[in-house]
Amino acid sequence: MDSVLEETVRLLVEAAVIDAGRRVSVHLADQDRMILVVVLSHTGAEDDGAVLVSLAAVDGTVSCGTDAGDEGRRIWSLLSTELPRSREPVA
Repeated sequence: MDSVLEETVRLLVEAAVIDAGRRVSVHLADQDRMILVVVLSHTGAEDDGAVLVSLAAVDGTVSCGTDAGDEGRRIWSLLSTELPRSREPVA
């Protein structure tokens, strides 16, 4: 799970840095027993959509999105906390 969270935060922060704002804020929260990661870029930048494709490809991603608010662009990802199931056949 640590590597999934690390990859998700890296993708979100990279997208916010590309927005060229002065600050980046990272927020973590529990949402229905899942991990919500939100990054604010503090700019009015528009999303190009590429970050959502990258986030959706991360194992454990339940959903992701982007929107704009008073604090600037928000990019978020909701991650499952369930352990991956074994890929070995059950006898």
